[in-house]
Amino acid sequence: MSKLLLTPNVKVRAGLRNRAILELLYGTGVRLGECLALKLEHLDLPASQLQVVDGKGGTSRNLPLGSRLKQILKRYLKARAKVAPENEQALFLTRTGKPITAGSIAQMLRRNAQIAGLKPFSSHAVRRGFATHLLENGADIKVIQALLGHKHLDSTQFYLQPD
Repeated sequence: MSKLLLTPNVKVRAGLRNRAILELLYGTGVRLGECLALKLEHLDLPASQLQVVDGKGGTSRNLPLGSRLKQILKRYLKARAKVAPENEQALFLTRTGKPITAGSIAQMLRRNAQIAGLKPFSSHAVRRGFATHLLENGADIKVIQALLGHKHLDSTQFYLQPD
């Protein structure tokens, strides 16, 4: 993950956005659909929290933002303001100011994995990596369950099994 996170060129707007997306996927474990549904109003930087509307059940959960993720989001929001149409609320935008698509994120993941010398993988693999790294570092499985938005502990346990 460290290699992957460092691949986007944060000196350009698209690279900064891509780094923010990668940091968000890995730093919070959100599903791709949840990432795509994020609006500006869901982000509370002063409180270091992100409200996520669950892609599976329509419920919402608040996730903590780590300091690295918070910093990259601050930088991204400044760059976003330069291309965002006045009333656009989607958090992640294309170069032309439209909401980013799942296909664009999948392509970005493939491209950055290749640059990092990694096998291609999906946003789901990043989510599993988030959960696995939490478990390996001593997090309680119930905490991981809550962060992932799983209703049943069985889902979380299955999620953490090796491929």
